[in-house]
Amino acid sequence: LTEENRLLLLQVVAAHGGKQAQQMLKEREAKDAAPPSDADPPAKKLRVLVADDDVMTLRMITVIAETQGFEVVSAADGREAFRILQRDSDFCAAIFDMMMPHLLGMDLIHYMKTDARLNLVPIGMITGEQDPKIWDESVAAGASVFLPKPFSPPQVQMMLRMLVNKCRN
Repeated sequence: LTEENRLLLLQVVAAHGGKQAQQMLKEREAKDAAPPSDADPPAKKLRVLVADDDVMTLRMITVIAETQGFEVVSAADGREAFRILQRDSDFCAAIFDMMMPHLLGMDLIHYMKTDARLNLVPIGMITGEQDPKIWDESVAAGASVFLPKPFSPPQVQMMLRMLVNKCRN
């Protein structure tokens, strides 16, 4: 395993309650929190908004994105994501579950595409729904990437790369 894949595996196991993996991650975080040896200021992390009502999915995407160097702002449902977007537009990407309580992922896409502060933020959609019509509708509404559940960590990494590349262009 590469160091990156090893760390990702540790994070996924820890997210699912693995005590030894949790301890290893704490030790690594403490090591990573040590002050840098040179005087260069750290680069500003790109920010990603992630919203999913499934706690495990939200945690998995958060861990993967953080492992890739992103700062993650997470929301437990559509309403929380909407409130975040009302006050904060500094995101390079957003990933929404299609079906969430209070506001659907599609509602969030429509809001973002009509708000001048947010209309250029690339959006990735995830869902367990297997109806291709839903996938087409989300892309037609403005989603840049669609990822059906279940998905693997490399698929989430690819989605993040695609969204960030779109953000930079």
